Amino acid sequence: RATEVEVTDQIPVSKTPEIQVSFLDSSLAPQVDKAAGTLRWTLEVGPGATSTISYAFSVESPVGREVHWL
Repeated sequence: RATEVEVTDQIPVSKTPEIQVSFLDSSLAPQVDKAAGTLRWTLEVGPGATSTISYAFSVESPVGREVHWL
């Protein structure tokens, strides 16, 4: 039988105002917590079925500024 599944992922969160991170789009609409950078989807998946979620975000920074991913 079908089961409800919760999927959580995250995007970067900038600690500096000059580096901006923006959530752009998703194949399924998520709940977005901008402060924590978390994305959460709830979907129903049937037996033997698969589901794919794709999403995009952007990172903007001043020219010459190094951006480090932790």
